[in-house]
Amino acid sequence: MEAIALSRLGRVYDKVLKQRWKAKECFKRCIQLVSSLSPRTFYSEEWYKDCTTTLERYQQEVMMRDEALKQEKYAKIKEELKDELGELEKYKEKDSEDLLIFVYKNFPPKNSKHRIKQADVKAARDGKKSLKKLLQTAVTHYHPDRVDESKHGINWKVLCEEITKVLTERYERMKG
Repeated sequence: MEAIALSRLGRVYDKVLKQRWKAKECFKRCIQLVSSLSPRTFYSEEWYKDCTTTLERYQQEVMMRDEALKQEKYAKIKEELKDELGELEKYKEKDSEDLLIFVYKNFPPKNSKHRIKQADVKAARDGKKSLKKLLQTAVTHYHPDRVDESKHGINWKVLCEEITKVLTERYERMKG
C-alpha cells in the first residue's frame, strides 16, 4: 500500500509540481519497498510500471546530458589536436602495416611495455604473423579505457580514442 502511495506521489511531483528531485526520491523509495516484498512481484501493476519507466527516463536524460557535455569538451580538444588527427586520417586509407608503423612511431603508447616490433609488422606483411592479431594488440594498447587521464591528460585520452576508432575500423574490415 505504501509503495502504491509513493508511486502516485512521485507522479504528482513529476507531472504536476515539476519537482523531479522529490519525484525521484518517491520513486526510489517505492522500488525499495517493492524489492523488500520479494518473492512477490508487481511487474504487471500500472503504478509499478509508471514508477520504473519514469526512473529510466530520468536516467536516460542524465546520460544524454552527460554525453552532450563530454562531446562538447571533446570537440574543443579535437580542434586542438587537428594536425595529429589530420595525419592519422591520411594513414587511415593506407595499408594496415603502414598504419601500425605510423601510429606507433608518431604516437607511442605511454606504457613502455606496449610496443610492437617492426619485425612483427614485416612478418605480418610476409604472411608469417597475423595482421589481425597485431591490430587487436594495438587496440588494447591505445584503448581509452586503459588511459589514465589524471596521469597523461585528456588530450592523450582523446587522441587514443581516435586511434582506437581507426584501428578497430581496420580490424573489422579485415575480419570481414
